[in-house]
Amino acid sequence: MKKSKQTKLTSTSMTSTSNASKGEKADKKKQKKKNDKPSQVEPIYYFFAVVALIAGVYTPSLYSTITSLSLSSSRVMSNLEQEDIQIGKSSQVSDTKDESSDFDMIDETFLECNDENLSQFLHDEAVIGMHILCFPSKKEVLKSKNNDKDVELKIYKGSVNQRSSFSQFDFTEHMTMSDLKQILDTKIAVEMYNEQTSIKQPWAIFSSDGKHLVGELENKYYDHDDDDEEKDVDTAIQLLQNHGMVILVEGGSWVWPGVRIGFQRIVEVSSDEQQNSKRNITIETLSLYPLVLSVQDFIAEHECTHIQNKADPSMQYSGVSLMDKDKGRPASDFRTSQSAFLDSKGDDIMLGLEWRTASLTRIHRTYQELTQVLRYGEEEKYSAHLDWFDRNLYKQDKDTLRLIDNGRRNRLAT
Repeated sequence: MKKSKQTKLTSTSMTSTSNASKGEKADKKKQKKKNDKPSQVEPIYYFFAVVALIAGVYTPSLYSTITSLSLSSSRVMSNLEQEDIQIGKSSQVSDTKDESSDFDMIDETFLECNDENLSQFLHDEAVIGMHILCFPSKKEVLKSKNNDKDVELKIYKGSVNQRSSFSQFDFTEHMTMSDLKQILDTKIAVEMYNEQTSIKQPWAIFSSDGKHLVGELENKYYDHDDDDEEKDVDTAIQLLQNHGMVILVEGGSWVWPGVRIGFQRIVEVSSDEQQNSKRNITIETLSLYPLVLSVQDFIAEHECTHIQNKADPSMQYSGVSLMDKDKGRPASDFRTSQSAFLDSKGDDIMLGLEWRTASLTRIHRTYQELTQVLRYGEEEKYSAHLDWFDRNLYKQDKDTLRLIDNGRRNRLAT
């Protein structure tokens, strides 16, 4: 029985605005088979579309530092959301005041670190570079002050459900971000960014639904409850308190936690910058090592058809980026499929797909590569490979090393 051709859609991104539209560079020049034209589209009975969601060059926190905070990650993420982050304005509260009235404002964003909420993030085995931080609410701090009792900052290192990975530290109303960094560095062994030696990007802290709150190198954060007023980062502890349970990610780019195989999470996404077309989708964990997530109903049938028709005239046999050990070998030794890169300019469907991808990954659209469409004819292939570039395997390839800034930026996920 003759196999039908399949088309695969991927939308990859390097999280750098300077490389956001250079998908073609990642794959280098296409190499055509000699005396052989790409096969024509036959009736396609199965249309398989997989959107590769990638971000990993500059973390939002580092990006905001480089641009002198003119476009902070917090502000970028505000383009992807409508709901405001409750920052809790600091106020003087006397011992005789009704405590609840002073802290009603934090109820909407505060997520308690109870068993039910923790079950959405704790793993049976440690996740390298992902940690859960549980801050006491301002109400708890006030009560402890009145009752002369201690409250704690709780940290689950590696997001793992093991007692040996759980730590708690005394928390006071005077704690600053500098104090938190000291704890993370000396007690939790979180890797701190060093401009001279670090390959991994600076860490960042996110809300439980993936919104960027504050990053390691940021000097300011934006108070969405106060006309986006810039505030000193040391007061960002107030922001973290208002969220309660937050996630620290080393490398600074959000990744949805896998938790366990079969785990499902409902995520709200939108297909436009103004967040006027929100809907819920379900992501399911298929594998933890490596992390593989299935995104259900991400792309509609009519969008698949549009992409297929748009890509068809541009299909060419695909090229590859050869490792040093493979220099001189033809691309067809590894890849015989066909591909095309699609620009979203002037195309509402493609633009909507890019914004939906940004909304799902919680990383701005400007960090994406061009959407790549792949087509596999009968017996065509792409040998097993990685979609990121190990700098140690491309030491003789100056173009690839330049693309990944010698390892300081890379693809994060496909």
